[in-house]
Amino acid sequence: MVLSLIAYYIIYKDHSESAVGFLVLSIFVAPAIPFILFSMRNKEAHSLGGGHGGGQRQIGGYYGGGQPAAGGGPAYGGGGGRGGKVVGVSGMYKGAEFPIQSGEELLIGRDSAISHIIIDQGAENISRKHCGITYDPGNRLYHVTDYSSNGTFKEDGTRLLTNVTSALPIGSLIILGTRQTSFRLG
Repeated sequence: MVLSLIAYYIIYKDHSESAVGFLVLSIFVAPAIPFILFSMRNKEAHSLGGGHGGGQRQIGGYYGGGQPAAGGGPAYGGGGGRGGKVVGVSGMYKGAEFPIQSGEELLIGRDSAISHIIIDQGAENISRKHCGITYDPGNRLYHVTDYSSNGTFKEDGTRLLTNVTSALPIGSLIILGTRQTSFRLG
């Protein structure tokens, strides 16, 4: 029962500002749980969700594997905040912004069990876990690690070394596999 209540609280927290109220209601009026969940079914989660287990994680108003939702979530900007952002330049996420909290690795790839930004399964040149991106606000740098077999490239065509973290400045463009999928850092 306790684990169920913890799970309900996580769902309530992700989809509502009234998580504690819904949890109390769930404890005292258990038959209300299906109605609460039904009322939240079409609301987007508004947390980054990294702390409660596997599955897909929401980033900036987008779930990997789907089309970007209008508006998105908070964008942190590479310059002054505690986090950075990745902006789609080409491919299925063109124009979408994905915030990165300081110390958090944003993974891009085809496998929804591993990656946060999911590229279509039909993209043969994108690996299941293609690359990871972190933001270092102290040095105002992005750290990109290429995990792929097809490569992650800088704008000038230079391939990043596989399984080696490369420091890139704000504004850098990274290309995954071919020019069909690219992202701007910050």
